[in-house]
Amino acid sequence: IMQAASLLPDVRLYDVRFVDPDLADRFTFRPGQFVMLSIVGVGEAPFSLPSPPTRKGYFQLAIRRAGVLTDHLFEHVREGDVIGIRGPLGNGFPVERFEEQDVLLVAGGLGMVPLRGLLNYVIDLRHQFGRVTLLYGSRSPDQVLFSHELSSLARRGDAEVLLTVDRDLGLPWEGRTGVVTELLDDVEVDIPRTYAVASGPPVFYKF
Repeated sequence: IMQAASLLPDVRLYDVRFVDPDLADRFTFRPGQFVMLSIVGVGEAPFSLPSPPTRKGYFQLAIRRAGVLTDHLFEHVREGDVIGIRGPLGNGFPVERFEEQDVLLVAGGLGMVPLRGLLNYVIDLRHQFGRVTLLYGSRSPDQVLFSHELSSLARRGDAEVLLTVDRDLGLPWEGRTGVVTELLDDVEVDIPRTYAVASGPPVFYKF
């Protein structure tokens, strides 16, 4: 573990590097894949990779506190401690199909974690892709993940970013209010040349 930053009260972003520098050089993955994180004597659990494979030497994990393993990670694991990593696992996104095409990302809640890895992959190789649009819905303004990062992307023009929340709870908010799929009415999609990737909780897919 290199370091941890708080994203939300119950979600932390961890930077992870390999003890073996040769393994660090060889480790690669597809956006959308995940790894198994293990702590000896505590357990093992799967976590999405919110960082892109284009950034070598380390990777990131965004972890929500939700059980025995994550409780131990939050309370006892500090910078410099060693954890176990197994993977990458899963199929990931077929990013080679996206080249020269428009990319539409639709995220709900923690579904932003794997899509952040894909978004940063596309941004790192920006010249290989067409228009990039992110639609992201959260429960409330204080639950928006990577908010400063997304604002910076939008200001630079690297991607179009549209945000919505279920309720603003009286907090400062300049985005939309409502479910994320309502944002589809606000974007023009060139369907024949657009690949869409959606990630969110089970109820998200119903809509």
